Amino acid sequence: AAVLGRARNQTPRRAEVEFNVTRTDLPHPNYMDMCAYDGAEDLLLKTSYISVGGGTIAVEGEPAPRAEEVYPFRNFAEIMDYCKKKGKTLGEVAFDFEDAGDYLRNVWRAMCETVERGLSAEGLLPGDLKVTRKAKTLRDENGTETPEAEELFIVSDDEDEEELVMTPEQIEARRLMQEEAEKLRREKLSVYVAKAEQKIAQSDFYGAIEELEAADEYAGGDGDYYAVKLMAYSCNLTDFTRGEECGEAADGVKNFASEERKAQLKNLSAGLYSQIEQVRGEVTRLKEENNAAKSGRREIFLSRRNKALAFFAATFVPFAVFLILSAVFGGKIHAVNNDFTNLTLTIVFGALAGVNFIVLLVSLNKLWAGIRNVRLNESNFSTKLGREYEEKNAYLNTLLSVYTAFADYDIS
Repeated sequence: AAVLGRARNQTPRRAEVEFNVTRTDLPHPNYMDMCAYDGAEDLLLKTSYISVGGGTIAVEGEPAPRAEEVYPFRNFAEIMDYCKKKGKTLGEVAFDFEDAGDYLRNVWRAMCETVERGLSAEGLLPGDLKVTRKAKTLRDENGTETPEAEELFIVSDDEDEEELVMTPEQIEARRLMQEEAEKLRREKLSVYVAKAEQKIAQSDFYGAIEELEAADEYAGGDGDYYAVKLMAYSCNLTDFTRGEECGEAADGVKNFASEERKAQLKNLSAGLYSQIEQVRGEVTRLKEENNAAKSGRREIFLSRRNKALAFFAATFVPFAVFLILSAVFGGKIHAVNNDFTNLTLTIVFGALAGVNFIVLLVSLNKLWAGIRNVRLNESNFSTKLGREYEEKNAYLNTLLSVYTAFADYDIS
């Protein structure tokens, strides 16, 4: 038996709930009749309700409430077709049509908080059995700590987070779809790479670069792509004026290219090794000349800076003295009426302080120039020789990064 809920201005009525386990002609598994009887057990009213899912309740004999359409798909085949066309996972499709991210995180956080309460509570469980709580005791005996909810919600990327709300069938379907997408990516990339290699063989390096730029979105970690890209931008390892592009391609070769590709590049690099040795000699010569020039200028600039510092000190001291004396005698003027002596001394010392202030500004300018020249002298970019050394050294580093991507080189 149960008690019906109180309606407005009505007293509660006792009710009975009966489960019919013999009827087999129900129009829906989630079906319930609500019947009202009078005191003589005569039926007064009967209404049938159907729970059609998603929190929607339908009344038999009335038009079913129309739920808002969330997905434009009729079956899983259409979902898979959408995934292939858009290049998306099942989880991404769900987030395309539903804003459930924050909701799922709140659900997960609530679950974790429930576990935490169970692991922290002590005493007896509610109920008449007087069962002692054991979760906290077992945790304390094992010496483990309960992580926070955020720590429990460990995912390496968005796809792992989506997997938490996917069925095994959906996970498998996603895996197959990803494999198919990866296969398609490799096929498209191989076409572009093959065309680029053909143009390199014809010495059409600009044409090869165009093919590779079109293949950028499919590149990923493909070693063949980076090897061909290095050959295209360096004109078969003979021209490294496009140093940034060559360096980027060399990094890709080093990290992703096969040993066969690296061997192919090494066979093309005989001239590169000789060029490295030549540029290395030029860098050494420029470095020595630049350091010698720096050393000669350093003595001159340091001497000028020290003289400027001494000049600044020589002008600052009298300026400070005259300024203090002017303030002292100026203060006495207010204490003595008609004190022309203090007034005269205040004016004289104030004028001397003003003259020394102008000289002080000149000395400060000379000191700043001296300090600036000493600092600029240590920078390689402040002289033509220093800039030439930096440019040549950067070029050498590009050559070394390219060569060491596929071969060993003793930098020492």
